[in-house]
Amino acid sequence: MLARILAAAERVGVHPAMLGALFSLSIKVLGSVMTLFVFAVAARGMSMDDFGYLAVTFNVVAFLAVVGVLGQDTMILRNWAETRGQNDDRASWGAYLFGGRIAIVSGLLFALAFAAFCVLHAPYDEAHLLPLPTEPGTIAAAAAFLFAQVVLHYTSHASRVICGIAVAEPNREITWRLILVVVFVTVAALDPADAVMAFFAAAAFGALIAAAIQTWATLRTIPAAIRSAPPVVRAREWTRRTVGMVSSAGAEAASQYAEVVIVGAVTSPAVSAGYFVVARLANVFPMIGTGLHGYSSSRFSNLYYAGRRAEAQQLLARVMLVAIGLVGLLALVVVFAGKPLLGLFGPTYVEEYPTLLVLSLGTAFAALMGPGPGVMLMTGHELLYSRVLIFSVLGRAAALAVLAPAYGTLGAAVAVVAVSAPLSLGIAIFCRLRVGIDASVFGVFLPPRPALPAAEPAG
Repeated sequence: MLARILAAAERVGVHPAMLGALFSLSIKVLGSVMTLFVFAVAARGMSMDDFGYLAVTFNVVAFLAVVGVLGQDTMILRNWAETRGQNDDRASWGAYLFGGRIAIVSGLLFALAFAAFCVLHAPYDEAHLLPLPTEPGTIAAAAAFLFAQVVLHYTSHASRVICGIAVAEPNREITWRLILVVVFVTVAALDPADAVMAFFAAAAFGALIAAAIQTWATLRTIPAAIRSAPPVVRAREWTRRTVGMVSSAGAEAASQYAEVVIVGAVTSPAVSAGYFVVARLANVFPMIGTGLHGYSSSRFSNLYYAGRRAEAQQLLARVMLVAIGLVGLLALVVVFAGKPLLGLFGPTYVEEYPTLLVLSLGTAFAALMGPGPGVMLMTGHELLYSRVLIFSVLGRAAALAVLAPAYGTLGAAVAVVAVSAPLSLGIAIFCRLRVGIDASVFGVFLPPRPALPAAEPAG
């Protein structure tokens, strides 16, 4: 169905890349709206302190899930494109199995380690510097959510490159959140005391259902002759790549989720609750970048490793045209409707409007710099990217530790923007000069010169 829609759009002059990007972003937006709805229900039904505890726990689990996949979500994009470009079906099958096995085993280990830490840490954390679940049922539910998210990260990327966005994106963004909305809202209305456990249990169940659907579709897409043949696993080569991907994944996860945890640790749960709400709303701009990368990543990887660099650049340029329009539109929404949106979480959160403006400015700028991190990871620069990102995360943590206690959520937003904006600009410049691909808005109007033949990256 999606293929027929794209073909019809091309006949009337709408490039499929732009329509596909809009489809991916629409799914991403719907998923984000569902998440905001759940958190708004939670915020209105809890005190700011209690909601801050939930926010910190959610960010810790989400962080561990991104790390726990051990970079196999990005690895499958690269390994599948390379092996398919070499017409090596057995190695392609091996790449899929290699990543899947690592993700499952790692997910289990991370979930067990998280549960053990929650059980053991509570007696020694009387000051509640790191508020985590203490009830056995909530601990088990949060650990299950961690495992399910690790698996979903991998199956989403694998199905994207093998089956396409029609399978990957709706299940990655909608399926598990739909189950979460129904279960959590019902439990929150009937028995608020069990709402946190229900939140994580429903999210875990939904994520496993989504991963199962994606896996079924992926196995149906891979021909039976390939699945029945002995897989070729390039263990040494892929393990070496995994090391670089793991460090990148850890730094990326810290960049996404550590802010709320740090704010909660250096200030109070109430301040972390306010920052969490603002970050969720400002996240609409990085959501654009993630959605665009989700659509273009598999196609870009295939074009890049097929030596079709000009087409890869054109793909990103068309996608970034969509980004320009959406960033401008959403910026108007934040400016003129920011206070009512904050009010959905409760009257107290309206006071965070200046923080929302500052943080949105930084995230909007990063969105316009495009999916440069994904380009670096898919073109062999994962080690360099991880080093740069680690330093930026450390710089952001230091800035948060200084500014958040003194100036609250506004200081936290200034700290984040001061570090993230130069980083996103620097990555865009690096991709243009070293990779020969400009994934930012600059590539739309001033595309780089044709790239030289690919050389071994200086990781």
